Amino acid sequence: MRTDKECVNWTAENGVATIAISNPPVNALNKTVRDDFTKCLGEITGDGSIRVVILTGAGRAFIAGPTSRSCLNSGYLRPRQNYARRRTG
Repeated sequence: MRTDKECVNWTAENGVATIAISNPPVNALNKTVRDDFTKCLGEITGDGSIRVVILTGAGRAFIAGPTSRSCLNSGYLRPRQNYARRRTG
C-alpha cells in the first residue's frame, strides 16, 4: 500500500488498483481527501500495468460527501445570511 498520503492510499495487484479513502468517522470529502485522491490518480495513471481501479471507503461508510466547512471554504456554497427575512419579507 502506498501510505505517504494522509487520507487516501492505494494498492495494486495483478493490474487492479484499489484506492481506499480513510477519513473517519464517515469518509467525508475535504481538501486533504481531494488532494490525496488526485495524487493517487496521478500515480496510478503513471503505472502502465494497471488496467482497473476500484474505489472504496474504509470503515462504516463509502463516502459521506463533502463537509459543510469544505464547501464554504471552496466556494461551492455561500452562506445565506438573512435567508428567513428575504423569504418572508
